[in-house]
Amino acid sequence: MQKEELKSTREQIKRFKESFLWQDMMKEIEGWREGFERTNSVMVENITRNNLTSASVIVTMGELSGISKAVDRMLFIPDVFLSLLGDDEEEGEEDGT
Repeated sequence: MQKEELKSTREQIKRFKESFLWQDMMKEIEGWREGFERTNSVMVENITRNNLTSASVIVTMGELSGISKAVDRMLFIPDVFLSLLGDDEEEGEEDGT
C-alpha cells in the first residue's frame, strides 16, 4: 500500500483539534452516531419481537454497523494524522535527515 503524504504540519493539526470548527464537527458526528444507535436499537427490538431473520434485515444491520464504525473513526482523524507525522519524523531521525 502506498503511503499518502500529508500537506498539513503537526502544528496545524494540533491547532485544528483545539478549534471551534473541530468541536462543531465532533458534535455533529456524535449526533450522527446517536441517530445510528437509536435506529439500530429499534431494529434489534423489532427483530427480537417479530423474530425477523430475512436477508434484507441482516444486510441492513450490517450496513448500520459499518456506517457506525466509520462515523466513530471520523472522530480520530486528527490523531491518525498526528500519528502519521510522528512516524515520518522518527524515520527522518533514523535516516539522519
